[in-house]
Amino acid sequence: MGIMGVLFNPNGRIQANQFWQGIIVLVGFQIVLQVLAVLGINLGVLGTIIGLGIFYPYLCVYGKRLHDSNKTAWMFLLFVLGYIIITIASFFFTPGIGEFFEQYMAVAQEGDQQALEALLTQYTEELGSTMAIIGIVSLLVSNLVLGFLVARMFSDPNTNKYGPPVGGEVMGGGQASDDDIFT
Repeated sequence: MGIMGVLFNPNGRIQANQFWQGIIVLVGFQIVLQVLAVLGINLGVLGTIIGLGIFYPYLCVYGKRLHDSNKTAWMFLLFVLGYIIITIASFFFTPGIGEFFEQYMAVAQEGDQQALEALLTQYTEELGSTMAIIGIVSLLVSNLVLGFLVARMFSDPNTNKYGPPVGGEVMGGGQASDDDIFT
């Protein structure tokens, strides 16, 4: 299966090496988006659509790897939850976040909307690059941790409800032919 099939076809099964190829392409694409943001290139609505659209290729890549282990692709939602937890946790390691929250709460209690907006603008300008770097690190860590867990899953050597094993079923000590796989 070619890389386009790995990224955009939700059916079938893939082995760990194809899984990693898909993850590397997706992470590389997301890093490019993060670098564009650091450089101040705002993609606006298109960036949001692209960001949301990357969910489908992730679903395809993780789903097919889960299928190879005879598991449902719905388990991918557990990995999404793990990614969200890692991303939120990394937010708390952002330098100056504690000071920002203290200032934010003080200004919010005063009710001065203009001062609140100025504080948010100042904070995003000062820490925009730092947040992008933390976002990239979070992206890498979460994909490595979660990817390692999925890549290490047992591959079902037999045909299962998701299809034949990648490379064919093992029968009688040899590899099945294409004709034997679908019978």
